[in-house]
Amino acid sequence: MKTNMAKAKVAILVVLITAAISFMAFRPTPTEIFVDGTNGSDVMGDGTTGNPYATMNKGVSVASSGDTVTCRTATYSERIDTAVQTIASGSSWSSPTTIRAQAGHTVTIAPPTAAAPAIYLRGSGNYVPSYIVLQDLILDCTGVQGAVGIQYGAGANHIRFDHVVENNMTGGGGVFISQGGGPVINAYDEFINCTFNVTGGSSANAYDGFEVTESDYCLFKNNTIIQTWGRSLLFLGKGHRILGNTVNGTLAVPPSTRTGILISGTDGSNLAVNNAIRKVATGIRLDVSGQRAFNNSIYGCTTGIQIINFAGFAATTVENNLVFGNTTAITQGGGGTNIVVNNQSTDPSYVDAVNGDLHLQSGSTAINVGLNVAGWLQDDRDGTARPQGAVFDIGAYEYFATGCPYAFSPVDSLDVANPNAGGSFAVTTGSGCSWTATPSDSWVHTSSSGTGSGSITYTLDDNFTAAARSSTIIAAGQIFNIVQDGGLGTNCDYVVTPAQQTFTRLGGGGTLNVSVSDRCAWRVTSNASWIHLTSRTTGLGTSVVIFSIDFNATGASRVSTITVSGIGTAGTTVTVKQKA
Repeated sequence: MKTNMAKAKVAILVVLITAAISFMAFRPTPTEIFVDGTNGSDVMGDGTTGNPYATMNKGVSVASSGDTVTCRTATYSERIDTAVQTIASGSSWSSPTTIRAQAGHTVTIAPPTAAAPAIYLRGSGNYVPSYIVLQDLILDCTGVQGAVGIQYGAGANHIRFDHVVENNMTGGGGVFISQGGGPVINAYDEFINCTFNVTGGSSANAYDGFEVTESDYCLFKNNTIIQTWGRSLLFLGKGHRILGNTVNGTLAVPPSTRTGILISGTDGSNLAVNNAIRKVATGIRLDVSGQRAFNNSIYGCTTGIQIINFAGFAATTVENNLVFGNTTAITQGGGGTNIVVNNQSTDPSYVDAVNGDLHLQSGSTAINVGLNVAGWLQDDRDGTARPQGAVFDIGAYEYFATGCPYAFSPVDSLDVANPNAGGSFAVTTGSGCSWTATPSDSWVHTSSSGTGSGSITYTLDDNFTAAARSSTIIAAGQIFNIVQDGGLGTNCDYVVTPAQQTFTRLGGGGTLNVSVSDRCAWRVTSNASWIHLTSRTTGLGTSVVIFSIDFNATGASRVSTITVSGIGTAGTTVTVKQKA
């Protein structure tokens, strides 16, 4: 009897396990839910492409983690408020819950008149919204009275707005991110390629375009802010990255309340890079400790950059900024020590600064005179790779000939000593852009030329001199560096220092000192995708290697290596660590 009962229990257990495995194997993949404000129905619809819902909130109500709510052309008279209707959180940036416009459709959210945000993402009880993406939406904030257009807090984190336009924001600020006086969190929120039109307020009632407080490690990249009063971008805390944004004031004489970017924090981890700012009272204001501002262009302001730092705090660093055309270029106060170098206040020959074009013209005095800050940025406001010439340009935009930017890939090589050594590299440019490759030494041979993207092939004479040598190939002003081994084999000892470097989660720049005989060639290799070599990857003799570390958004610490080696040698490996 007991034996039969035991067998029955085993059989039941097998059935349950099989059912669980089957459920897991056939679990539905993330779903796309369709909404059509003109032709859909919340009562009769089921969210499929042929039978959509009518409102965003209905679509959101049935969405699970990782689902996408796709909206079709319509003006939606509703608000998104997670205290009223929760949005299922995603699990990661690779699997977020998304609310977006269908490709080619115009989706406008125009909430009815009330003193409440158009979009309000906030936690409640055990619910905390996270990994949520809002994409390709237009907010008509005419009905938003006495409130900001977008607000979130109460634990909300990892929220991304991508290509969102906020219009008619006249009754309050544009965006407000805060924990409402609660504990500061590492929010990792992102605003990318958005436009904010915040034209309301007055000198006595100045609304902020974008304010972040009690929420650290936010990214604000490639956005445009058009604002009359108040501070366009206010970041309090640490780890914020303000990259490649455009700030435009609307008044001929900017009011004293108008600040383009204000950053304040005490741990020195905020970064403002590649921003273009016009017609505000203060272009960039850096408060308290260790802030960094590189390659910004500021024009038509009362003060270009204002630094307020105090004794005993880390130095604030201001480099490679264009501050021409402001009443005062740069001011410093508070008694602290700062690094303010290589900024330009003389006329850089902007294309049309008065009308907002802060690109450089040919012959600009800001071209090829910048410091190498490759540890902090690799491209400009437009995404053009830096440098285009021998070294960085100053300001937010890297100069290149109109319509014909050129890039090589790779940009250098280490070749063997054997006869007929050589190789090839790619040229990327516009379809109507011509180029001709010219070697700088007789032992380098190439006859490559072309129009549009292509490749350059070269050969080298043999080199059994027991000493490595270097040369270049030049095409359209770009330089390809060649190092050829001298047949030394393993007869080179590479000493690389320091042997280990550790970075915070913010990443940043680092250097390695390579010590070896002048007759020895070397190459440097990154062994991780988050470690970028920003100086030459080949050379000969003693030199310095420059590299940069990405921001660590994984939530875990990580370790990898950089290797310096020669032809036929294992080389020397150094360790790079990054904290979570």
